[in-house]
Amino acid sequence: MGVALALAGCTTGGLHPTSSLSGNEVLPLVHGPVAQNRPSAGRAGKAQVGEASVYAQNFSGRRMANGERFDPGSSAAASKSLPIGTVAKITNLRTGQSTQVEVKDRGPFVPGRIVDLAPQAASRIGIDREQGVAPVRVTPLLPPRSYGRAPPAGGAPNQDVAAASSTGSGR
Repeated sequence: MGVALALAGCTTGGLHPTSSLSGNEVLPLVHGPVAQNRPSAGRAGKAQVGEASVYAQNFSGRRMANGERFDPGSSAAASKSLPIGTVAKITNLRTGQSTQVEVKDRGPFVPGRIVDLAPQAASRIGIDREQGVAPVRVTPLLPPRSYGRAPPAGGAPNQDVAAASSTGSGR
């Protein structure tokens, strides 16, 4: 019986659709070990206000928490509280400019800072390297697409950011 229970948890099918969340959005289930230290989904829906900083240049090419290599020209962000894969709107409270990012890493680990932004994403909302930090509002828009391990290096990129920005829904 113990073997039957152990085998019941194993599947080879990979991704399986769940019930629809909003009528249009279907999140897949990933079978296998769940990533350690994943923030609770309950915190994903709340806007946060604090300081944003720009990733340092020496992070270019390093692996992020999701397994991808950091690209300074991407829309990557790091958060300590949002789940990896969350798409969020970042609004610079000084300029009113906003952009969408995908949480792909953990950090920043400086008191008062709530998000690290790739240099390209930071420049879109008026934060440059010299300035370094700015007050922002982080508003989660889309939950992560999968709830398991990050895709293997070189795997298909998460399409959430592209899908969110191409819908024209004004999110």
